[in-house]
Amino acid sequence: MELPPPPPEAPRRSTPFWNRWWFWVIVVVLILIAAGVAGSLETVDTEAEGASPSPVTSATQPPVPSPVETALVPDVDGKSVDDATAELQAAGLDVSVQTKLTNQARKGTVVFTAPFPGSSVEVGDTVTLTVAKPLPKVPKVVGKTIANAKRALKNAGFEVGKVTQRTSSQKKGTVISQSPDAGTSARPGRVVSLVVAKPAPQQPSGDCQGYSPCIPPGPDVDCLGGGGDGPRFVSGPVRVTGSDPYGLDGDGNGVGCE
Repeated sequence: MELPPPPPEAPRRSTPFWNRWWFWVIVVVLILIAAGVAGSLETVDTEAEGASPSPVTSATQPPVPSPVETALVPDVDGKSVDDATAELQAAGLDVSVQTKLTNQARKGTVVFTAPFPGSSVEVGDTVTLTVAKPLPKVPKVVGKTIANAKRALKNAGFEVGKVTQRTSSQKKGTVISQSPDAGTSARPGRVVSLVVAKPAPQQPSGDCQGYSPCIPPGPDVDCLGGGGDGPRFVSGPVRVTGSDPYGLDGDGNGVGCE
């Protein structure tokens, strides 16, 4: 008699994976890894944010120009150069001074301002003042020798023009008149004409006494092209060997009609 087969074994119930110990180990490890990555990303973002300026702050902003301080040039025409300078400096302006030869304004007063009075300029700009300076006066040379007269006129800025000889009782070669007169205001370079004394002619005792080459005795003799009125003239230089009766050696150097 055969025995009946044993009843089938009931199937074993498997444990769910989330109840397995290794599952929770993996979960914990993943959580730790995720936390570490998130912290790293936050650090990188923070550093990047600190290193990179925002679009607003990184944009180049044009510099804001400083306001320019201006001043009006005061009217100082007719004032003394000292008063004008003080007034301009009080307005914050620098001053440059130049002179102009003129007798139309009082000495040392302002006759012109550049820029013009009332002009708007920046503080610190330079204003040029033109100040009146009197014309020089012709010095007195009457009574001087011709050499000293020429030197005095040249030192005063004037030129010597025509020198004329005229018979005079004064010493030979002395200036007896001048034109323009002494004390006349004139611009530098003005030509001054002089008249120089020459002695009255004396009748020589010999045919050629007083000069070489010979000048025969007779009426007054003057240098050709000079200021004398003759009636006789000498056309070239002559050496004075005597008393120079005709006054041909005006500068007293021993040679006449040079």
